[in-house]
Amino acid sequence: MNGTLLQKFIQSIVDYTGWHIRSLDYKSLSNKILLRIKALKLSSVEQYYGG
Repeated sequence: MNGTLLQKFIQSIVDYTGWHIRSLDYKSLSNKILLRIKALKLSSVEQYYGG
């Protein structure tokens, strides 16, 4: 996942929940997002982010 898209996910999480994601957790978050995309059988990260 590219850094720009990851930053958009992180900002969405912050905006929605108020939680802040530590930079050392970025890799774990990215992996969880990719697992979610696979579970939903989506073809791209952009498709998941765009809804």
